[in-house]
Amino acid sequence: METHLIVTKGAEMTLEQETDYTLEQLYALADEVHDNYNIGAGPASGSYRTMGMIVIPCSMKTLAGIVSGYSDNLVLRAADITLKERRKKISLPENGLSRYGNLSNNRCLCWQEYIMIIWKRNS
Repeated sequence: METHLIVTKGAEMTLEQETDYTLEQLYALADEVHDNYNIGAGPASGSYRTMGMIVIPCSMKTLAGIVSGYSDNLVLRAADITLKERRKKISLPENGLSRYGNLSNNRCLCWQEYIMIIWKRNS
């Protein structure tokens, strides 16, 4: 399976703080890496055929952007296209689901039959 990677600034920080991987090692795992600031990259278009999208970890900011359609970067634009095209989407929200707004955003996505939300357990 061909994989494409888009890394946000927050994901870079999480990678550095919570794993032993470097950004270069993560890039090496993908077939293609897209710049998150390139809103015109392939994943921003419905004609760019994909099986779906996984957002991991999905920050509450990114989740809110997906729910509201606020597509100011490539991750959000690709998620918007994934929703529009009814492709599979899995997001693994990071900790912080206790606030009503965060739960409400998750509920909005769960109402979409083609969306699956998997919550990260707090250990």
